[in-house]
Amino acid sequence: MNSLCIVPCGRKKIWDEHPELKEVPAGNAYTGTLHRKSRTYADVFCSDVRILSAKHGFLALTDKVGENYDLSFHSSRKSIISVRELRLQVIRQNLLQYDRITVLTGKKYRSFLEKVFPGVTVNYPLIHCRGIGYILRDLQSAVDTLAPLPEYLVKHPPLQKKNSF
Repeated sequence: MNSLCIVPCGRKKIWDEHPELKEVPAGNAYTGTLHRKSRTYADVFCSDVRILSAKHGFLALTDKVGENYDLSFHSSRKSIISVRELRLQVIRQNLLQYDRITVLTGKKYRSFLEKVFPGVTVNYPLIHCRGIGYILRDLQSAVDTLAPLPEYLVKHPPLQKKNSF
């Protein structure tokens, strides 16, 4: 199956340990535990991966990241990437070509991603987890047993058209 995993970036980055570094591939930039475990899961069970960054949007592993930053999708709307820009990235990167899109984040991201992928069915296998500890445990267990996480498919609502009157 042609599948895409969307993994979180995380606060911890390579510049925390190596501030002298300049531009690095996105696949090397994010070093936190959740990101690493999500990436391992994606490498085992998915055919492609994108890192979801509140600053840069959807990053391929080879895309360059030039500096440290600390943003999340809960930061002020002015400082994060817009839903419109994320939708454009989905089109430019042909992210709707996949048979399955799996999002390896908790429930906080769902309402945001519903706006980015309107009308699309997305797998949120970690949405039931009650916290980071459960997420990390489930990701590790899936990789250790070579058994993918149980699916939790959500059909995103279609894009709402604004009334023109």
